[in-house]
Amino acid sequence: MNVILLTIFIGLVLVFLFIALFFQYFCSRGAFSPDRESLLPLEADSGYQGGASSFKASTSSAESSSDIQARNGDLVKLTKQTMLEKGSLR
Repeated sequence: MNVILLTIFIGLVLVFLFIALFFQYFCSRGAFSPDRESLLPLEADSGYQGGASSFKASTSSAESSSDIQARNGDLVKLTKQTMLEKGSLR
């Protein structure tokens, strides 16, 4: 009979401990929980700066927009040619 009471007592202590620790974690996690921190960006985001102006700012000054357009056109032609050769584009 003593073993049964001891088992019930230890079980109730474990349940109480689980509930107390769960509420302590739930109430104190705030903005610095590991779950929330893993979703934060590594660096501060400066926001969206706009379409073409931000693209031109990121390229070197030696390249003109016509050079970039020509290179992109060549890339599109090469991609289409490769897809035609593989038979995936008709």
